[in-house]
Amino acid sequence: MTTLPAQADVETFASPRFVSQASSNEQISLLDDSGNIYRWGFNDEGGLGTGDTSRLYTPTLLTNLPPLASGDKVASVASGTMGSLAVTETGRVFTWGRATPNGGSLVPVEVTSFPGLPAGDKIVQLTSGNMHSAAISETGQLFTWGSGSNGVLGTNNQTTQNSPVNVTSHVPLAAGEKIVHVEATLGNTMVLTSLGKVYIWGVGNWGQLGNGGTGNSWDAVSPAGLPAGDPVVQLVGHSATMFALTQSGRVFSWGSSSSGELGTGSTALGLSAAEVTDFPGLPAGDKIVQIESGQYSEVALSASGIVYTWGYARYGRLGNGAIDTSKQLTPFRVPDVPSMIPGDRVVNVAVGGALTSLITESGSVFAMGYYVGTGALEAHAEPTAIEIAQLTGSVAVAGRAIVTGTLTAEPSAAAGDWNPAVQFSYQWLRDGVAITGATAKTYTPVAADAGKAITVELTGAAPNYKAATVTSAPVTPEAGTAPKITSSDLVKVEVGKKLSHQVTATGDPVPSTFTVTGTLPAGVTMNANGLITGTPTAAGNYKVTVKVSNGIEPDATQALTIQVAKSDVKPPVPCATPRKVAVFADAPLTQKFYKEIDWMHCMGYSTGWRQPAGKPLYKPKDQLSREAMAAFIFRMKAPKSYVAPKVSPFADVKPGDPFYREISWMHDAKLSTGWTRPGAKPVYKPKDSLSREAMAAFIFRLQGTTDKKVASYKAPKVSPFADMKSSDKFYREVSWMWDAKLSTGNKTAAGKEYWPKDSLSREAMAAFIYRFQMGLNAPAATGATEKAAVNTTEVATDPAVQTVKVDTRRGYTLSLTPLGDTTLQNPQALSEASFTQPEEGTVALGSNNELQVKIPNSGAKQLSFDVTVTAQDGEKETVRYVLTIAG
Repeated sequence: MTTLPAQADVETFASPRFVSQASSNEQISLLDDSGNIYRWGFNDEGGLGTGDTSRLYTPTLLTNLPPLASGDKVASVASGTMGSLAVTETGRVFTWGRATPNGGSLVPVEVTSFPGLPAGDKIVQLTSGNMHSAAISETGQLFTWGSGSNGVLGTNNQTTQNSPVNVTSHVPLAAGEKIVHVEATLGNTMVLTSLGKVYIWGVGNWGQLGNGGTGNSWDAVSPAGLPAGDPVVQLVGHSATMFALTQSGRVFSWGSSSSGELGTGSTALGLSAAEVTDFPGLPAGDKIVQIESGQYSEVALSASGIVYTWGYARYGRLGNGAIDTSKQLTPFRVPDVPSMIPGDRVVNVAVGGALTSLITESGSVFAMGYYVGTGALEAHAEPTAIEIAQLTGSVAVAGRAIVTGTLTAEPSAAAGDWNPAVQFSYQWLRDGVAITGATAKTYTPVAADAGKAITVELTGAAPNYKAATVTSAPVTPEAGTAPKITSSDLVKVEVGKKLSHQVTATGDPVPSTFTVTGTLPAGVTMNANGLITGTPTAAGNYKVTVKVSNGIEPDATQALTIQVAKSDVKPPVPCATPRKVAVFADAPLTQKFYKEIDWMHCMGYSTGWRQPAGKPLYKPKDQLSREAMAAFIFRMKAPKSYVAPKVSPFADVKPGDPFYREISWMHDAKLSTGWTRPGAKPVYKPKDSLSREAMAAFIFRLQGTTDKKVASYKAPKVSPFADMKSSDKFYREVSWMWDAKLSTGNKTAAGKEYWPKDSLSREAMAAFIYRFQMGLNAPAATGATEKAAVNTTEVATDPAVQTVKVDTRRGYTLSLTPLGDTTLQNPQALSEASFTQPEEGTVALGSNNELQVKIPNSGAKQLSFDVTVTAQDGEKETVRYVLTIAG
């Protein structure tokens, strides 16, 4: 008897999940993983333990086993002629039928007397033959009882033993060797030792002893012909045919072969062990791991789950399609079992008088032969699922019965219904006729179903149970009404304004499918529920067709026009207002360049260094490398479609290196030529720190890609910086930085200095890029004639004063966003703000909710005005703007 491993590969198990079995000529016993015993078959002498001698035709739970201690359960079962045995995990032994030591019992009784059983030892395995039984303990003690005919008990006599006797000494064991398995057959007892040796005694008239003769032996003898160096791991026998399975998976047989039981292709006696070699279809690397012997037929199992049978074919027990008295002289490969569970495979086999049974990894049981446990006495020549009980339950149809609606088959959930968990299959019917393809849990009625009787036929199936098929009460679907669109066919919106238009329709059932054909405005989409949303980006009249369906024909259609008018609204400058919560752990709101660093993150130019926990780091004081500079500029200006060349333009940067794509683009955009070398590729020096003069060169070239004036820029004859001469290498680029208001230099005793050779810090780079993008290249204000570089300095006064220096006297309009300067929490929209008018010039609210300040060209030196912002809680804050106009 073989037991399943603790863990199986399949995820779904049968309920109950059978794990082992035992079979004899008359009956079969199954053991589940909870220790419950199910059995069926003949019941002469009470071999089924039911308390009477009535036969059982389906697997039936044994309910009269004496009570077990908490936590104890049956570990294995054994069957013999008209008798059965069971042993629990704690070693308690129960017998019934002919196997009972002191005479037959119709119910299980406990056997407690095992003389010589050491303290702490326990019985672990049982076996029963025709008229005798045997047991072994954990330490290898051997016990026998029953008829002693032909010396089968190992007592060196033929005396019947009505209680177990210890015959361990009957086996010639070496020091340290012990008995690990015992097998009782029709007229023999066989044992297997821990060294893989086989001993047998009893009847020998059919060659059962395997010692070359046909005489009986009261002494333990070893069969001849077993291989040396390949120990036996399993030993089985039944009537007069014996088998040994070796560690490598080789099968050896000896004894009777009148029906081909030896599996060697012959019906002659086997007086010594001979190998069974013909296992058709056994894959390379697979091997036989279990063999069982029955009355004139045998079964073997491979590690991968392949089943082989041979011997007497009557009743279909071989699974080879034959139910007659034909003989299978060599192993036949049995077809795979029809398990309900994908990937299921056979893991345990048994064979008796007229039945072969198979347990799969899921715990399902299949049988072939005469007594297959279905309740009918008929031959089955292929694996057939056993049926412990009939599944019961009912089914109802849920959901509104209307064309295009959804009907759902709902299995009943009452106690006992569809228990254990089952697999369901469905078939929907119209007036009692199956609807083609309607085999899902749900069904959508079509027009042909209106007014008809719709039912569902539900079949519930579970491993080891008889399937049940039930039919629901009928429902009659309504015809329904076709959809009609009720929403407007004209939608008006301006460019840049949000659009939201819900297509609505009537119908029964409620329309659920909305589609649109034609071209919607750019930036506008329609979802599956008919909601048209988005922000159009281009003016025009857009004509589309909207279709609405609820499954009832005809569908509703509408010619929808979306009129998008032009708008003067300018998109806001992105990321202009610093966030009030720092995104970098090392750049708090009080950091000198917080606004610029926050803007770098908001624009996607820098993500910083991620940390195992918390916010990323910006490392503002770290020196900026040349490769990092390339990355910043690439993110600002490079096209997303840029593909780096396969051959690097620089000798020290190769494909696959960090920032290779960015550095290659710098070269292709003519922003960097690197350092030239005679006869060799230039080098980029990506890891070097970026100097302030090199930064000026990069920014100068970058501006030149879009500003034609840069190419004609002439540096002043007098340097704006004390530490730069007109003959210096990057004098022109550094001077342009001054004139473009991108650098004001550093105040020193010698005057303003640029410090061209100094390495550039990451925070300084953020400041330069911010001024470059938001000052020199900021989006033009509405009506502006010239851009202005705006430097804002907050003064701790009440109201707070923002001083704005304007470096021109020409007339233009300056856009300011005072909300970015307020300290209020959750201020209202700027449209709710109030402001005073300066003595000269004007202040007005722009179309993009920013302040438009008209600067006069009268030469006024200063303008001032107040802006009052109100928070949601009613608190007010006033900001005074002082515009100083400098020449």
